[in-house]
Amino acid sequence: MKQESSSSVLSFSSVSFKAGSQDILENVSFEIPEGSYTGMLGPNGGGKTTVLRLALGLLRPTTGTIRLFGRDPSSPMSKLEVGYVPQRFLDQGRSFPATVEEVVRSGRTVRLGMLKRFTSDDHLAIEDAMKTADILHLRNRVLAKLSGGELQKVFIARCLASSPKLLILDEPTTGVDTPSREQFRQFLQTLHREHHLTILLVSHDVEMLTEGVESVLCINRTLVCHTSPKEAQSPELFQQVYGAGAHPMSHTH
Repeated sequence: MKQESSSSVLSFSSVSFKAGSQDILENVSFEIPEGSYTGMLGPNGGGKTTVLRLALGLLRPTTGTIRLFGRDPSSPMSKLEVGYVPQRFLDQGRSFPATVEEVVRSGRTVRLGMLKRFTSDDHLAIEDAMKTADILHLRNRVLAKLSGGELQKVFIARCLASSPKLLILDEPTTGVDTPSREQFRQFLQTLHREHHLTILLVSHDVEMLTEGVESVLCINRTLVCHTSPKEAQSPELFQQVYGAGAHPMSHTH
């Protein structure tokens, strides 16, 4: 099932990517509509992170066409409209010698440039980002003192401070306990529903992808399918994506 929209935020058209002689992605086509909440799942080495790096303009496709907000992903304007939290960023973030507010402010600096002064609108955007992420009470706390769930919200607030139109999260719940993961899932649903933000969430956590997202991209070197969350949980499709004998697992609450 291919999701289409006349107002597409991100589109891949017959995209393939090789690293040397190795095929990483083959003939991938999909569209992510504006205002949607899309999940992406697939096995390790299946090409999910490569899809993200291509979408962000960090890699160039071997063949095919990618458009981010109708432009080449590597264009400066496209980059300004995306908030990205990479895989393992939470683990690395604990070592930053900075407060929550300093980290969120750095997200606004990305949009303005290092040498420009913040205006009242910039300060308001920073406050709104912390308010939206419910971390105003943590603004003076250093990152090393935060829980995994709190740290997640700080880096999303950092993205929000730049006023993005698309939020991309790569395995954001890795190493986070089940209660924090559930709270984070609900937070993303609220962010999408109340703030009308387009979200692309990559995760191995099937529950994370099927409770709240509107559609799921199943990637294993090629696009296996772009389907509904319910269909993504079917044993047949799961084995098609992950291999024979694989099956989705639920968290124990």
